[in-house]
Amino acid sequence: MKNALLSALETHAPSIPNRMRYLRHVQMRSDFVYQSVTLPIFRRINSAQCVGVDVGANVGIFTRFLLKHFDHVIAVEPLPDLA
Repeated sequence: MKNALLSALETHAPSIPNRMRYLRHVQMRSDFVYQSVTLPIFRRINSAQCVGVDVGANVGIFTRFLLKHFDHVIAVEPLPDLA
């Protein structure tokens, strides 16, 4: 069951829980997952000269990572509730 405070925030200020999830994800996982898995691939394809595409971009966690490694990034989130 959801915490009453979290439920109230999701109802009245949905950007706050999304921001909290984003910060938690970035702090807990992004450095380990994104760098260990994707950097070897980016180096092989010379990503600096390519366009990165994040399909299912949600709040942009992976998009922000891609911006560090590609000249241009296209981010698409098809579900309006997740954008």
